[in-house]
Amino acid sequence: IAISINQLGANTALAQYSLVFAKPFDACALMTKHQFVPVVQPQDDTDEVSIIVRQADQGKTMTDFAKAKVVTAVEANFVFLLGRFFCDEYGLDSTQLHYQFTGNEITALKALLNGNADMLFMLKKNYHQLSRLSREATHVLNESETGLAYHMLLISPEYQALRLPLTQALLDLQQQDKGKQVLQDLGISGWNIPKDDEINMLLMLYNRYVA
Repeated sequence: IAISINQLGANTALAQYSLVFAKPFDACALMTKHQFVPVVQPQDDTDEVSIIVRQADQGKTMTDFAKAKVVTAVEANFVFLLGRFFCDEYGLDSTQLHYQFTGNEITALKALLNGNADMLFMLKKNYHQLSRLSREATHVLNESETGLAYHMLLISPEYQALRLPLTQALLDLQQQDKGKQVLQDLGISGWNIPKDDEINMLLMLYNRYVA
């Protein structure tokens, strides 16, 4: 059975599925808790974070926001993990920040603009698609370019023998006219094989802030 992570309910046992197409955070949970194995990842489709403040705070640096109120959409997301990671990397202790989760990015942005938070963690590509008015009211304090947090197609441990033939079949789609149409219908340009060092870095971040 193949399933998208978006179809899973809160109480669904992930291990019952043979194939799951998962967001980076959920992919890490599947690998860590259920020993799922990554098969392929879409080309050029990573999750990155924009760390946003109000325009009035443009002259400040990361360390000026010690113990600040941070708003973001959800906790179980690599946007949140990357935001925390970048804070720590730039000298702002993420354990001392006060987090609020609004459920979606628009309400998170409104919380920042209304003065109910000092900093916003937002999916980078979504921030740059905001209206000009919203972007002019805000300032990008920092942005990630890790190239690590891909969505992934993963296979359950009991079906690991199918990993290589499945990988090859998916990679071959890019060489076939019908396969290219399938990829176009899926909204992706093609598949890549996940690199071990990138997977290890992804899991390190997940284990550092979640496990």
